[in-house]
Amino acid sequence: MEPTGKGADLLKANKDKIIREWEVRTRALIPPAAGHTSMVLRDGLPGFLDKLAKALLDPFGNTDICIQSSREHGEQRSHLKDYDLSYLVEEYRLLRQAVIHVIGGPGLSKLDLAIIHNAIDEGIIQASREFVFHTALQGKEAYDRIQEVVKDLKEEQDLRERFVASLSHDLRTPLAAAKLATQILRRSGPADEQMMKSTQRILNGLDRAEKMIQDLLDAARIKAGEPLPIQLVESDLGVLAFDT
Repeated sequence: MEPTGKGADLLKANKDKIIREWEVRTRALIPPAAGHTSMVLRDGLPGFLDKLAKALLDPFGNTDICIQSSREHGEQRSHLKDYDLSYLVEEYRLLRQAVIHVIGGPGLSKLDLAIIHNAIDEGIIQASREFVFHTALQGKEAYDRIQEVVKDLKEEQDLRERFVASLSHDLRTPLAAAKLATQILRRSGPADEQMMKSTQRILNGLDRAEKMIQDLLDAARIKAGEPLPIQLVESDLGVLAFDT
């Protein structure tokens, strides 16, 4: 049995009605659909129906011409927020219902019905494949972007730590020179009380700065995996507690 052409004529004449009914069903039954415009929702549906009309005129009922539209639809849906594979499959199920409801009847032959069902079934397969592929691809691209950011941050952190370690090491020489000069100043000349207080404050500040630099150098060694020099000595825990 060959297609009579009536099915194609019915589909063409009622294409807009089918699309409107499909959109109503889709918005009612697919939650994410409510947040999208008609243009986004309908996407490649008009093109799919046009291809289906051509398939209904094919002597062999070849539905391969619908494949590309379905693949494009699957890819487009993979980019929509909150859309998953079950919603995509549901869209095709609702399309089947809309088509049969609008043009089903005496004017549609058994062969026309078979072609329609085959086209929608193949559409589900092709669209699902593209949806899964592009969803996975997006996940990989997002992972690669995150890894690139992490790499950049790691490089920036390493550079900053090397700079701090180098700066800390270079500061020890002028600090030692300032400390030595202050100590010489304290030992030379008459013991002026104000000078002694001032030089002592300088020495205390230099000691604190030296300790901070040593802490930075120790942190750099730990980061590099080097052992810290440890000297074991007897200590008074009371004094240590008081100092801290």
